[in-house]
Amino acid sequence: MRKVIVAAVLASLGLLIGGFLIYGVLQLRRPARTTLTQPLYPGVTYQRVFWDDAEPVLLHLVKIDTTVAEASFLVTPPDLSGGMEHLAQTTGEFAATHNVQLAINGAFFDPFEANTPWDYYPKSGEPVNVFGINISNRDAYSTDTNWWAAACITGAQLVILQPGCPAGTEQAVSGNLQFLRDGALHPEVAWAQYNVGVHPRTVIATDVTGQIIWLIVVDGRQTDYSTGVSLADLGNYLLAEGVYSALNLDGGGSSTLIHNDNGHIRVLNAPYHTRIPMRQRPVANHLGVFIGQ
Repeated sequence: MRKVIVAAVLASLGLLIGGFLIYGVLQLRRPARTTLTQPLYPGVTYQRVFWDDAEPVLLHLVKIDTTVAEASFLVTPPDLSGGMEHLAQTTGEFAATHNVQLAINGAFFDPFEANTPWDYYPKSGEPVNVFGINISNRDAYSTDTNWWAAACITGAQLVILQPGCPAGTEQAVSGNLQFLRDGALHPEVAWAQYNVGVHPRTVIATDVTGQIIWLIVVDGRQTDYSTGVSLADLGNYLLAEGVYSALNLDGGGSSTLIHNDNGHIRVLNAPYHTRIPMRQRPVANHLGVFIGQ
């Protein structure tokens, strides 16, 4: 009996040590906390920005000049086979499936829970619904315009509206707040608790012409790496970068930025799903960008 107990203890200890080693390896895979500017395609630039003030914050920005880049867009098409609007996918799975060069996670969705690293919903392939108005290839499959804002795309032109999108919109993805509007912070940022709290973020933004588009992801909830940012602080930074309008998409553990580099799926940020670094969360829909197709 004593040998059995000792063996069980040693096995448990081995699993614990193995878990710590795996966790340490995953932490090492996170992007360096250094500032970087990297051209990806003509008219498309990736920028990584590190703030180290009171708390560390790591931002990732892809700037797309649609007057130069041959850019077109895709929101995840609906899949009703599970009885809801989508079957969940990670952002990397979406990018690989549709061969988009760039991708971010999209709208808030339901049902969702994240209890432990093995007990969470949805997993890839499980059914979910999105909130707000979402359009894929002119198919407005989700039309809740009660108060949700949306990034509405026709051709390479983007406009952020709250609520709804104009007739003829080709692609749209919904968010909970247009926190930059007409070149200024939206007043709701000052009081909405989720918006002033420090969180990982996913944002789509545009300049005053709608022809320069930013895909923005901020890492967070990772002490001593990146804690996240409030929408007020992020908004003030983006205003200084020339952003005129910005929409807050689903954030938290969903926040993911992907570069599909000739079939090699590169995770440009540090997603943090179920407290595991570099683990992508399966989400309902996504926004993808084709370059030169």
